[in-house]
Amino acid sequence: MKINIPSKYKKIWERAEPLLKKCRPGDLIHAKQTAELVYNFIKTHKKGDMDILIPVAIFHDIGHAAILPEHFEKISGLKKLPNSKLVHMLTGAKIAKEILTKIKYPKSKTKEIIEIISIHDMEEPKWFDTKNKKIFRDLDHLDRFSKKRFKTILNLTNWTPKQLIEYLKKKEIPFFFNREIKEIAEEMLKEREKEYKLLS
Repeated sequence: MKINIPSKYKKIWERAEPLLKKCRPGDLIHAKQTAELVYNFIKTHKKGDMDILIPVAIFHDIGHAAILPEHFEKISGLKKLPNSKLVHMLTGAKIAKEILTKIKYPKSKTKEIIEIISIHDMEEPKWFDTKNKKIFRDLDHLDRFSKKRFKTILNLTNWTPKQLIEYLKKKEIPFFFNREIKEIAEEMLKEREKEYKLLS
């Protein structure tokens, strides 16, 4: 799969892609889109460290590759188990460290990459105590507002579009750390409201 990121990160993508194909349906495309989103955001807003956040974007859900497909329903969707997110975060951090060590990625950058992957899906704001952690958390969550992901969530939850929009307004929008990313999310939400004819 072709990815639009600087060539210096392509070695990471080439190592990660076969494992991402073993993850949940959608994890490969989510990794690609998140890495491109990170690249474009940092290029435009001059915030965050590309050498940290692009590898994080590629690897953040790669831990799902270590989970049997028949157990995917236990880690996402309506039947997921309590604390199930920890499994993919900690396993993903280990996989990322192994790959980054093999390609001799700078140790100082690797340490922060591993740290972010290991906490990226935590819900409490206290875990996001650096600029890079906050930027990645926001860009990872931005995907939920996209047309494709919105439809996927509707299918997983059996919610109506109105219910999902209300959920995103109450449970996602208020918790963005970065103003610029929050504004992008609000615009995307307006697009979903137009698409489902829910604007008053």
